[in-house]
Amino acid sequence: MNNKLKKGFKITGTVVFYAFIAILLLFSVANIRQTDKAKDYPNIFGRGFLQVESDSMTGKNDDSFVIGDLIVVKKATTKRINKLEVGDIITFYDYKAQDDVNRKSFLNSHRIVEVRTTNSGKVFITQGDKAVESGLVYNPNDQLYNVTIERYFDVVSDTQVKGIYVSKVEGFGNVVNHISNNFFWYVVLPILLFLVFEVFVVVKNVLDLRDEKNKANNKVNEDALRESIKAELEAEKEKMRQELLAEMNKKDNKE
Repeated sequence: MNNKLKKGFKITGTVVFYAFIAILLLFSVANIRQTDKAKDYPNIFGRGFLQVESDSMTGKNDDSFVIGDLIVVKKATTKRINKLEVGDIITFYDYKAQDDVNRKSFLNSHRIVEVRTTNSGKVFITQGDKAVESGLVYNPNDQLYNVTIERYFDVVSDTQVKGIYVSKVEGFGNVVNHISNNFFWYVVLPILLFLVFEVFVVVKNVLDLRDEKNKANNKVNEDALRESIKAELEAEKEKMRQELLAEMNKKDNKE
């Protein structure tokens, strides 16, 4: 493998690693910024990420999702809420849904089956895809609707809407959850090891640079010493030549 290819792999690996670290830091900041984890979700640049923890949206639609998926939602704004229509999936603060331990309400994501406009704003009737698959198809004119709305449908005001579905990543919710539960081993420790490695590399580069500088200085000194010795030898030779000539001239004058 030539040096250029090695250098290319090294640069690519460094870029990928720093990109990974940047994403982790963004996720961490997003989690820290959550004021109420029951009513809010991590978001980066207006895009939120939610792990699917119930099977209410299990269905045959392309945008249906199941437990363990990760869904991406965009932050709900007044403009976006006013554009919502039947078929869209929204994430909303569900006053009815409660967990089994803390009995606290939390966020839920369901599909819009009817949009109403009232004096106080928009109202959305939502339903999970699983209920539809089970035969509970929404029909506002059906008497069944009036009886089961509290159980199978959710009436959501525009103030409850927190996000609007964008896309999903199948199975990635489990990955995110696993990383969150083992944050030290997957994030903190690798970053610490990388920082230690970077310090080692910097120190090694400084020492190598110092050695190269010393070698360069030594070479300069050796060259200077060699030139000095050469000059002294030349001077000594010239001196001997002059003395020899002087001795020969002296001998010639005597004869």
